[in-house]
Amino acid sequence: MTKENYNPDKEFADRIVEALTFYHLEEADLGKLINTNATDVRKIISLQTTLGLKRANKISSVFGMKYHQFGNPRTKLHPKEKLPASTIAIIDARSENGPSSNIIDTELDLPLHTMKILRDLKITDEFTPTDIHEKLPDEVKSKAEANRITVLFKTGSLRNYVIYTNRKQGTKHIYKFVSEESKKIMEELLIKLEKKKKELNKDQII
Repeated sequence: MTKENYNPDKEFADRIVEALTFYHLEEADLGKLINTNATDVRKIISLQTTLGLKRANKISSVFGMKYHQFGNPRTKLHPKEKLPASTIAIIDARSENGPSSNIIDTELDLPLHTMKILRDLKITDEFTPTDIHEKLPDEVKSKAEANRITVLFKTGSLRNYVIYTNRKQGTKHIYKFVSEESKKIMEELLIKLEKKKKELNKDQII
């Protein structure tokens, strides 16, 4: 990133997404820890609201760091056991309860849209959640952040079809298909889902 294009708020937002992914947290979880809500956190991540030093320090403290540490993409995130007790409690609760955004995903047909994009990729292709997010329809993209794709890949409905490569593109995790067979199974499921959606839409028109 050149000095002309450098945006500290964008870098910090990317760092938040990385931390949420790393600790398997959601926007609502971070919201609880900084006394706000998921919508506010999404606005911070999507740069729709000003971050501010006070809030940046508050978010950083959730992950056991000062602002200048957390904001530096070269600083490694702490293992869970070294985080504040309140953060550990939220991580444990999320681990026990699982993802809470399935309803949102269903309303947006996020898994369906994501599968359509994956269908057009080659078995040898590698991709980040951001790559997939950028190809989503505008009306879906505007309501779902890229880390929702990450959740689908890691613990959601697409976890059996894609796998983390243990490599990153900057701060973005790189994924690939589990196997040619798993991609084929996903494509067969997609055909069924598309057929079901058409039938549902037809019934609603009638």
